[in-house]
Amino acid sequence: MKKKLGGLSAKYEELFTPHAKAHGALYNRIALDLGGGEDRKQTSEVLLARAAAEGVMLKALAERLYNACRF
Repeated sequence: MKKKLGGLSAKYEELFTPHAKAHGALYNRIALDLGGGEDRKQTSEVLLARAAAEGVMLKALAERLYNACRF
């Protein structure tokens, strides 16, 4: 294992690029659209605060949580 790892490039971009391509292909296979609309532009913190204050699960927040859990 040391020999194999020792032969890898130490450059971040060279190591990251193939991973990003493979992971991106998997990640982008599915999307959840609950109709979050303009709320999607809000930060997670704002969405969480609004959901707590309004006592509802915002559609954009549910979409964001879904995507976060996929990582």
